[in-house]
Amino acid sequence: MLIGVENEAGRDPAGGTLKQIKPDFCWFEVKPQKIARPSLLRWGNMERYSAYVARLHLPEWPDVNGERAAPELEAWWSANGEPTIQRSVPFGSAVDRNELRKPVQVDADPVLVESIQLERRAVWRSGDDDGPVKDTPCLVVRMRHAKEKPIFARLRDERSATAIQGAEHQFYLDAGKYTAVFWPVVETPENAALQLISLEAFKKDKDTRHAKLTELPPPDARDVGAQSLRARPPTTNLPR
Repeated sequence: MLIGVENEAGRDPAGGTLKQIKPDFCWFEVKPQKIARPSLLRWGNMERYSAYVARLHLPEWPDVNGERAAPELEAWWSANGEPTIQRSVPFGSAVDRNELRKPVQVDADPVLVESIQLERRAVWRSGDDDGPVKDTPCLVVRMRHAKEKPIFARLRDERSATAIQGAEHQFYLDAGKYTAVFWPVVETPENAALQLISLEAFKKDKDTRHAKLTELPPPDARDVGAQSLRARPPTTNLPR
């Protein structure tokens, strides 16, 4: 399933320069209508489209009476800059990182950093349909949060010469667990900080826009999506 988010305000290019305006932050949730949500949802940003597009992969989508269940999709996106950072946790030295393993408050709820590890993993790069890239050096941060109150982490290291090229965020809502994977990272960044965002707070923020779509076709494994090169794909324009 592909979903597009496009800003229709101020589309005339200023100074004659055509730009693609992307939302600073988006969050999607998809579930079958009238039955329990699927246990697995993978989504990521797609490149080479005329607007911001995300691909939603739902490998365990259920059937109802022999037919694919109708989906219900909700989208939230920031309308005015970056989402509010509820907590910024510096890495510092190895001694300081031991302090990270004490609970911190994020939007009035406790969050515990369970581990910070360097691992080599297979990762999915944005827009790459050829499968995961194996043996990629990653920084893996595992956290525990209040049940059904997920958090989102960003890694910020302004003084690092190596930019983070990608990230994967794994949410285990029923267990209250979250894993953030950043790459490429070959050593623990001493000057970095974890920026923690409460997704519940983000949804309620006055600068967050929301849309709920119910008139959608069921996911189809045979649907490979619109062509991304040169041709403009069909997108869903979410109301502001």
